[in-house]
Amino acid sequence: MRKELEAAIARRAGTYHDASDAIWEFAELGLTEDKSSQLLADLLEKEGFTVTRGVAGMPTAFVAEAVIGTGKPVIGFLAEYDALPMLSQKAGAARHDPLVPGAPGHGCGHNAMGSMQALAICAAKEVLEKNGMSATLRYFGTPAEELLAGKAFMAREGLFDGLDAVLDCHANSFFKVSHGVENNALFSFVVTFHGTTAHAGSRPWDGRSAADAVELMHAGTERLREHMLPEQRIHWVTMNEASAPNVVPDISRTWYYVRSKDDFIQPLYERILDCAKGAALMTGTTHDVRMLAACHQRYSNKALAEAVFANVQRVGVPAYSEEEHAFARSIQKSMGAPETGMTVAVDLVDAAQAPFRGDSSDVGDVTLNAPTTTLNFPTWVPGALGHHWSVTACQKNSITHKGIDAAALIQALSACDLAGKPELVAAIAEEFRELRNERPYVNFLAPGTEPPLDWHAADMARFR
Repeated sequence: MRKELEAAIARRAGTYHDASDAIWEFAELGLTEDKSSQLLADLLEKEGFTVTRGVAGMPTAFVAEAVIGTGKPVIGFLAEYDALPMLSQKAGAARHDPLVPGAPGHGCGHNAMGSMQALAICAAKEVLEKNGMSATLRYFGTPAEELLAGKAFMAREGLFDGLDAVLDCHANSFFKVSHGVENNALFSFVVTFHGTTAHAGSRPWDGRSAADAVELMHAGTERLREHMLPEQRIHWVTMNEASAPNVVPDISRTWYYVRSKDDFIQPLYERILDCAKGAALMTGTTHDVRMLAACHQRYSNKALAEAVFANVQRVGVPAYSEEEHAFARSIQKSMGAPETGMTVAVDLVDAAQAPFRGDSSDVGDVTLNAPTTTLNFPTWVPGALGHHWSVTACQKNSITHKGIDAAALIQALSACDLAGKPELVAAIAEEFRELRNERPYVNFLAPGTEPPLDWHAADMARFR
């Protein structure tokens, strides 16, 4: 079956390398991934998958499904394809050199992730059918991961219910699979203050400054830092519509990310909302709060992680050319990193024994709805930094393509293992039952919260 999967991947590899490169060029921000999602959905439809587009109220979210034999087990593949603001960069350039200044870019590798998962699921479908095996394969096109906004809305609609296993992925500079509790939960929300305009020179007393309210809210939340738990994080950015200092601004906004472990995020969020109330009282303004996204910590399944890692070891690290090593060293030199070339580490990590990481991913909501693990696979140079031009520079070349092929083989092998080993599915299910008994899923989205379809629309229209 491995040889059959290798052949199935080799026949399709050029198509999905081209898809990855095209999505890199589209560089579409979250919930505006019109071309990226359509390209992937169309490719899967041509491969015989039934595609449902525009799920969970998001035009760029979709589910592609193939039922083989009895349809059991049900295996999900998570795919992302959104870009990041401000990370445009010329491919292959070892210095910061934007392709379009100020425009988005794929500084996290999502272009490779969506394409790799499509290649993997298509190869798995072909080989499972050829060998008379059974499974349901579902590809989840999940938009707006960088907004942390896609998967929680899909989970709210029950789209991850009934899955026996979910194969997630993320681009990186290494092969890594981990299990256990990772990352932080996150609430993303905007506070808008409304005041009263006035002439700032002749009659400032008639005004009520919304900008003052934002500054006072920031002052309050900054004072919270001394009293927060070590793993908690607060970040904010002012979004001020004021355009002249001689007019008291009547509207000002601030966008917050609040991060914490699942058990402590709601109390921290409420304290920050109290800071907003206090700022409004002090300035004589009013305010409203719009939640954009909310997600859980990640709870990765150990039995599934070990099965995927066994396939990482079977497949191994791609062979890199001297030209590829030279490119890697040029990026590493620019970044001040050790000039080691494409030295790809391979690791299985117990998150309980690893250093805590305070970042977040909306994959967390999937892990509480179905047994899930994440394959990190090498598409960028060791020493490049995520959410940075150095990754964008790496994401459209032969290094990325080799990472896609190797990861697709690992994921397809893992799907075939799940289809052919009922004892593995049973072990995964038992571990997940224990998790669900300990942590029943509660969607963190506030009632009435809708996907923020408008959030990047103006920026994407400007750069498209």
